[in-house]
Amino acid sequence: VNTDVDREVDVLVSKDVTGSPAAGSNVTFVIDVTNNGPSDANDIIVEDILDSNFTLVPNSFDAGTSGVMLSENGQTLTFDVGTLGQGGTARFTFDVSINTAASGNIDNTATVTTSDNDVDPSNDSDTEYGCSSWYYDYHCCINF
Repeated sequence: VNTDVDREVDVLVSKDVTGSPAAGSNVTFVIDVTNNGPSDANDIIVEDILDSNFTLVPNSFDAGTSGVMLSENGQTLTFDVGTLGQGGTARFTFDVSINTAASGNIDNTATVTTSDNDVDPSNDSDTEYGCSSWYYDYHCCINF
């Protein structure tokens, strides 16, 4: 008798920023990937396509103790998280420089996928919204 086992997971991504996002400055993005289970989540990938006003700061990626690996292809950053056990979280950070000519709102989204059945896809992406111009300094419009 063969029994099909359906693996179910709930992976989610959250993205935050530290620093003052103003044109010509650097900010740090902090990404947390969590597996709410009930099974271990395999083949977890986070993709972050940087806006053209952002440039990844060389050697700024910090996987901490997560073991996450980064590959870069143009503005697309791909983070190989691997496997997370139920309740596990992987945290990693990277810096971007903001173009000196940047202005207005700059949105940036991180999206997580897994090879397993993700039962709640509503939390598979997180977008940081904000502005990076003189407007930030004078009006505090940032919602990063």
